[in-house]
Amino acid sequence: MGDNKVLIRFGEANDLNRVLLLSLWSFDKYLVVLHKLRAGEAVNKLTFNRAYFWVQIHGLPTMNQTKKAGLRIGGIPGDVEKVDVDEKGFCLGGYLHIRVSLDLTKPLCRGRRVRIGESATTWVDFKYERLPIFYY
Repeated sequence: MGDNKVLIRFGEANDLNRVLLLSLWSFDKYLVVLHKLRAGEAVNKLTFNRAYFWVQIHGLPTMNQTKKAGLRIGGIPGDVEKVDVDEKGFCLGGYLHIRVSLDLTKPLCRGRRVRIGESATTWVDFKYERLPIFYY
């Protein structure tokens, strides 16, 4: 399609949905940004400036690793699509796992001081999974 853009046509909608769901895709450690073309969209008008990443939030107290905290804190690096928690809304691992849509035109946020409870604040680190080379 020109300008490093490729149009891929899938025979089955399930295949397309699986490829989009399992993204973050890369080639030779460079990010491949995918976009589901909708009716009325022209490829030459699209801006490929957003991609989905899995982000680990480290430094939260275990009892604060909840879906609510993931939605609130996950909004710092990007737009939250999913918080990986159990059916009760908790994540009892070493970190909170979220999937966010990031604006690729902005620098990555490595961490932030967040408020826990009424007055306590703590520093949380954002660790991006499978981070490819995607800008200079």
